[in-house]
Amino acid sequence: MQRNGKGGGATRKERLMRAKMKKKQQDEDASSNGAVAATTFEDILQMSDLSEMSLLENLRRRYENELIYTYVGPILIAINPYKPLDAIYSEQKMTEYYGKTMGALPPHVFALADHAYTQLIQGGALDPANQSIIISGESGAGKTETTKIIMQYLARATSYRKHPNEDAAHHVAANPANGTVSRTLGKLEERVLESNPLLESFGNAKTLRNDNSSRFGKFIEIQFDHHGKIVGAEIMNFLLEKTRIVSQSIGERNYHIFYQLLAGADDDMREKLQLKTPHDYEYLRKSQCFTIQSCDDAAEFQTTKHCMSTIGINEERQERVFDLLAAVLHLGNLKFATENETCVPADEMSREGLKLVATLLKVSEDALQRALLTRQLYVGGKVIVQQQNVDQVRDKRDALAKAVYSSLFLWLVSELNRTISRPQDKWGFIGVLDIYGFEKFEWNTFEQLCINYANEKLQRHFNQHMLEVEQEEYTKEGIDWKHIDFLDNQACLDLIESKPNGKPGIFISLDDIWRLKGEEANKKFVAILHASFGRDPSGSQSTTKNQNDFYIHPKVDASLHFGIKHYAGEVIYDASGFNDKNNETLNDDMKELIKQSESDWVRSIFDLNVQSMEAMPGNNAKRPSENVSRRPDGAAGGGGKSRNLREVSVGAQFRFQLQELMGKISLANPRYVRCIKPNEYKRSGELNDVDCARQLKYSGMMEAIQIRQRGFALREDHDVFFYDYQSLAPQAETVNELVEEISDMLGAGKDQWQLGKTKVFLKRTVAFKLRKLEVLRGKAAARTLQKWCRNMKLNDCAIKIQTKARQFVAKKRLFKLRRAAYMILSILRMRVAVANYQRLVEEYRYKNVKAVVVQKVARGYLVRKKNLLHPFEGLGPKELDQKISEMEVAIAQAARDKQFEKCANLQKDLEKIVEARKKVRTAKEIDGEIQKLNEEMEQAAKNKQFARCAELQKKLEELQEVRKNVKEDLNELEPSELDERIRGVEAKIAEAMSARNFEKCGQLQGDLDVLVAARKKKQTPEELDAEIEKLNNEIASLMQRKQFDKY
Repeated sequence: MQRNGKGGGATRKERLMRAKMKKKQQDEDASSNGAVAATTFEDILQMSDLSEMSLLENLRRRYENELIYTYVGPILIAINPYKPLDAIYSEQKMTEYYGKTMGALPPHVFALADHAYTQLIQGGALDPANQSIIISGESGAGKTETTKIIMQYLARATSYRKHPNEDAAHHVAANPANGTVSRTLGKLEERVLESNPLLESFGNAKTLRNDNSSRFGKFIEIQFDHHGKIVGAEIMNFLLEKTRIVSQSIGERNYHIFYQLLAGADDDMREKLQLKTPHDYEYLRKSQCFTIQSCDDAAEFQTTKHCMSTIGINEERQERVFDLLAAVLHLGNLKFATENETCVPADEMSREGLKLVATLLKVSEDALQRALLTRQLYVGGKVIVQQQNVDQVRDKRDALAKAVYSSLFLWLVSELNRTISRPQDKWGFIGVLDIYGFEKFEWNTFEQLCINYANEKLQRHFNQHMLEVEQEEYTKEGIDWKHIDFLDNQACLDLIESKPNGKPGIFISLDDIWRLKGEEANKKFVAILHASFGRDPSGSQSTTKNQNDFYIHPKVDASLHFGIKHYAGEVIYDASGFNDKNNETLNDDMKELIKQSESDWVRSIFDLNVQSMEAMPGNNAKRPSENVSRRPDGAAGGGGKSRNLREVSVGAQFRFQLQELMGKISLANPRYVRCIKPNEYKRSGELNDVDCARQLKYSGMMEAIQIRQRGFALREDHDVFFYDYQSLAPQAETVNELVEEISDMLGAGKDQWQLGKTKVFLKRTVAFKLRKLEVLRGKAAARTLQKWCRNMKLNDCAIKIQTKARQFVAKKRLFKLRRAAYMILSILRMRVAVANYQRLVEEYRYKNVKAVVVQKVARGYLVRKKNLLHPFEGLGPKELDQKISEMEVAIAQAARDKQFEKCANLQKDLEKIVEARKKVRTAKEIDGEIQKLNEEMEQAAKNKQFARCAELQKKLEELQEVRKNVKEDLNELEPSELDERIRGVEAKIAEAMSARNFEKCGQLQGDLDVLVAARKKKQTPEELDAEIEKLNNEIASLMQRKQFDKY
């Protein structure tokens, strides 16, 4: 027997040490991700008690702490945070996840994308391992945003990977820090991402649950070359909801582009296309919803035009696109009536509308009228013109509108692919599928049936993939396993698309009643379903068992209602309008009409749509010669194209497109992202249990969990298992011996556990018992330890008492020693202090004598210097200015008298007076110099001349000190300066009054009086005239009032 599960040479001690290191690493990883991550499960399948309540609690705790990603085995759950989380999508985070195995780091969409990319580039050179990422969820759950994030990561991942033939120079260019590759990839990514507003305008609409609901599936095929570099991308659209073009539910809207066109078209376009408001169009006003809160359709229209220009659609082609959109709107307003058993336009407005539609489609008015009102049949080589009734004409009108719009949508996608797709360079691909999730409303119609049918298909593919993942792991570990039973939904799919037990299914039965019209057709359709799959008519009246287990026969209002037991729950459908929505009446008359269009572009986009429909199986099947043909060469033996009376229905087109989608997905290794909308109000940090549980059920998560639980739910590494449970069998040396002994304890056989090459596999029941047994063993060990601890505590108490007694004696002896030491220290400090005091006294006396000598010398020097350098010390600024003026006059007079020697002597005296004047400055001059120094210091600081700043600061301080000792002469101030000071003092008086500081008010009033008196001395003539005028007016006023005493 081997001594361990991983190798034969490890001892028990080595195994425990290795397991301890693994546990320590796991704990460190958990702690690095935060306390919440350590107490929650990153993979839900690791939970021992896996119920709906525990699952929701785990998701809530993670979501409340901005941990929006959680694994369910290989599946990723992503909960919309409804707020930006830039940190988890940064460049650093991308680098962190690059090249890491899935599960090595916390759950993230980067990990899923990186795993897909790694698997792709590890495929064979001739047979690449193509990958697909299937993103599903409700409207508003974040599917489109997740698609963008995945594309951004893949674009970045290719820049990290080095080309095998690159030299050093190329490697530098590919370095992410360089940015060249990033910019190249960014252009491709930008084109794909900027296509979103365009696709949203033409493919999104307002529904009852989402203002911007995607009404088509989108499969983005990101193309790689054999070096792992992105070379292009191709967008494939699936399952466009055509019925929305002609009818919507109450409270919903048609596609955004119609409202954008009506809101954003300029006057010229509005006049040319005869555009009005959404209330004026039959295809828009049925739903009674025309606007979306916080959405500007006019601004969105400009964005749509910009996107069209970005992908290379010029202005002229854009005008043709808007012509077709206007044609669809005007088609819906055409009304018809019956006159003399012939269907004709109902009124003049309809005739004008018919003419306008013909103009927009570039066809003749007569040809359009014939195509709508009549039908040509070829029988026996003869042409038979069959008149159409009003209902048939209305169906053909709606079919033409749907064909125009769907053809336009297909053309837009093809134009986008033309700019970014490079199939010639493609080696492999990673596909990203963004498709709407399961829907269940109070009122479910034909659209919900198609959507839920698509989700049933994807769920079956999902279940099969989950089984393959489980079985691959069992095979890889080399354990014995048997087939896992699970609820297969193939019977439900057969009920919808096939012929279960030879009876036509739902879609086939709907196609069979195409000749009938109105509610009669819908009731006939439901009656066929009830008869084929409903309650058994041969049984008793009290029985409720249906002939098909997945069919629901309602007990009330059963004439127009039927139900299906989907994987996500039971859904009751209202068959009202099913037949009208299913009919695609674009017959040969309509095709011939489009072929007659004068616009090559209109013909080309319709050819693209017709080719896609004719490619469907059964659409061009040969018929016997006796069939009614649309052309003379359609008879037997003619070898020409034969024709069914019936066009391919919407349901048939839907099934074919879905088959194409499943075929595309089946070529790649799938991965799944389930997007969850936490609440209906778009509030961050709030998770509604009911909404979340419903979405988990609709996304098939519970089935995935059940598949894992029906197998071996618990899987643990050999070393970790040995470390966790070796206490249950201490004598076991290897994991084999440990598992066998535990199995004997629990009475579990091989069907309950398996020992793989690297892991131990346990059924859920055994895992639960094992954990419970470990808890009981731990409690028993704890009781033993508690008893031993109590005995140890008694010994510890005795030792503590002895310690306290010895401590008391030692402290007492120490206190006496310290008291004696403090006494000695006090005496020593006193002696030292006395000696220091005596020394300081002697030094003070000596310094005092010397200071007196210095003062004497200084005073004498200052007196002598004052008499020599300042002969004008007693003169003030005015006297010095007067002397300077007198000296200048004397010098001028001496110069006129040509007494040049006297001029020289007077000039010397003038220079002395000027020098003295510089030292005798007024307060105003000093303030000017202070202001100038402040300006110079600010300039020096700006120029970072800090040494200059220090010099200026020193001069500034000296001037400020001089300014304190210079009394200000108010007579030197200009009138404007006096006015400014008066206003400042008045403001201060007002502040003091408001603060009731009357003492300060008195002081300020004195200052104000001085300033006012000085100002009156400097009144200008104008001010004096104004004052005289004022006094004259007052005198006149007093005289009028006869107040002569005041006069």
